[in-house]
Amino acid sequence: MFGGGMERLDSEASSDDARFLTGCVQLTGAWEGASVVRCSYKLAAQLASTMFGAEDLAMEEVCDAIGEIANLTAGAVQALMPSPSELSPPSVVEGKEYKLVIPHCLVTKRAYFRFNEEPFTIVVYEGAEGDTSGPATTATAL
Repeated sequence: MFGGGMERLDSEASSDDARFLTGCVQLTGAWEGASVVRCSYKLAAQLASTMFGAEDLAMEEVCDAIGEIANLTAGAVQALMPSPSELSPPSVVEGKEYKLVIPHCLVTKRAYFRFNEEPFTIVVYEGAEGDTSGPATTATAL
């Protein structure tokens, strides 16, 4: 849908864009965890334009697109994990420097990419079995 050109990196690429969007979908059931995607607003707007076939989209439409990409990514994670499991509706947050806390979960996978010269990151969190001590992990700016 978005064409080729996604380059795998060892760490998050830099961007001149001060705005970032993060989409998160939690999975519950036989496997507990979350799938998170993060990219610059500039890339999010490009992806949204491709998805909707229109230019100059409103912030709400750009957030909808990132939510849908987060949902698609979570669906791909869900297919690899024990079933049955359910996906939550996506949550989308705007910000560049923040802490994301998913209680009782640990970061298990991170994948960094550059697409259209902008950063795109995927993070998978997995529930930490038996942990009742509070949030197991936080990630600053993913």
